Amino acid sequence: MTIEGLIEQSRALEGVPAGWQSLVDDPSAAQEVEALRDSYRTWYKSCLRILPGDGTRAKFVGAYEGTTLFPGVRSFLAEPLRRNVLFKWQFSYEHCYRRRVATQREVLVALDFATMNPAVVVFDELEAMLQNFAQFVRTMQMSKRSNIQVSVETEFDLQPLVEAVLRLHYGDVRSEEYVPSYGGANSRVDFYLRAHGIMVETKMTRRGLRDKEIGDELIIDMARYRRHPDCRAVLALIYDPDGWLTNPEGIEHDLRSGSQELPLRVVVAR
Repeated sequence: MTIEGLIEQSRALEGVPAGWQSLVDDPSAAQEVEALRDSYRTWYKSCLRILPGDGTRAKFVGAYEGTTLFPGVRSFLAEPLRRNVLFKWQFSYEHCYRRRVATQREVLVALDFATMNPAVVVFDELEAMLQNFAQFVRTMQMSKRSNIQVSVETEFDLQPLVEAVLRLHYGDVRSEEYVPSYGGANSRVDFYLRAHGIMVETKMTRRGLRDKEIGDELIIDMARYRRHPDCRAVLALIYDPDGWLTNPEGIEHDLRSGSQELPLRVVVAR
């Protein structure tokens, strides 16, 4: 089976036990449990055959195995209807199964992107290049041998600099690419590398636009980008020269958790 097929099958497997823990006394529940065990194990073995033996595989297996404190799919499938006096269910569908299968699907999506799309090399290069963006801006601002004045006070100041850097490396850079409507409103992405299917969104922190606000905006943006037919990946550049962000790693973690369908990288330049 192809990676795409395994990704689609994961969605079907994810929804099968959604209502089980509200139908404990249903006599057919035991048969459904056994059927899901067989289907999931077959799917799981098929996935292991194509996963490389690195951190990717470890993340996939970890979602199945779980830990003592945070049980995984294995525990849920073993006893999906086991009760717990404190938490009602010993192994909840939401935490021990649905989220874990979603994590496994995220691994497959990333693998599909890496193996089927040569743009993954560009994605890596783009991320590495923008890691030094703040240093680039400081160099421009501190130069004493040029009459060029660089002032970055808002995102409108930021975007021409980002576009200039992108055009140094990529031929077809579309600015303000149209994105299909989301929630009744049409919108545009900051930059789109058309040849590679990569969208670049820029954000600049300020008072009132810190961790939570930046994260909320990017979550909305990600929902919009999924609607673009040619979007294969998204890179978010967050320019934080004054250090308003307190937990940049948390922003990336939250965005990745909610974006299993689309590869995402977050670069914080500060």
